[in-house]
Amino acid sequence: MDPDAQAVVERMCQAMVEGDAGELYPLFTDDMRLIHMTGMVQDRDQFVSAVTDGTLTYHGVTVVSIEGESDGREAEAVLRSLTDATVFGGSRHVWKLESNIRLRNTADGWRICESRVTTY
Repeated sequence: MDPDAQAVVERMCQAMVEGDAGELYPLFTDDMRLIHMTGMVQDRDQFVSAVTDGTLTYHGVTVVSIEGESDGREAEAVLRSLTDATVFGGSRHVWKLESNIRLRNTADGWRICESRVTTY
């Protein structure tokens, strides 16, 4: 896995916990899509808004593993994490999440263009 692409994935995890829109936005492409384990799809603006307004509250993300490959233009990463979160008004829970993440190498560096989340 390209170390710079991996760093973007790690920064995303930290920015989600911090609820930091200024850090999250530049990590994503304009056309980014997040597909939740329920099948719900959010674009970049919807996802960042949900993180900052408390709809999605991340109390902690412990990275278990990040594996992937890159051809220099695109990368695919599989992030396994223990994610402590309160989502959509539910109760707080630690989720064992697997995120299949596609990244694109842009003029501004690696950016996440899709994240498809399931449990493991």
